[in-house]
Amino acid sequence: MGSEGKRKIRLSRKTNGELFQLYNAQLILRHRSEEAMEEAKRVLSHFREYPGEFPSSPEIAAGFLAQFADHKTTALYRYHSIIKTFIEWYGDSLIASSSSI
Repeated sequence: MGSEGKRKIRLSRKTNGELFQLYNAQLILRHRSEEAMEEAKRVLSHFREYPGEFPSSPEIAAGFLAQFADHKTTALYRYHSIIKTFIEWYGDSLIASSSSI
């Protein structure tokens, strides 16, 4: 098992609260504008609440994003990008590709 596999196992043992706290450092590195960072935190906060304490997964992420199907395409794309980046950091890939949005 490589370092990515070990990392994924370590992350899977954490609670959702711990995961999102760890991911905050990634947000700081990823977003250059305060507005983009606040939007990412807002969307991720809603995503964190969506499954409760069930671990995040591509299937849960797809269910969360499906709630916004009636939103404008740009908003849905922005939400998708934020959640996709989190899921990839977590070690999975999002089921719906950005080309399907």
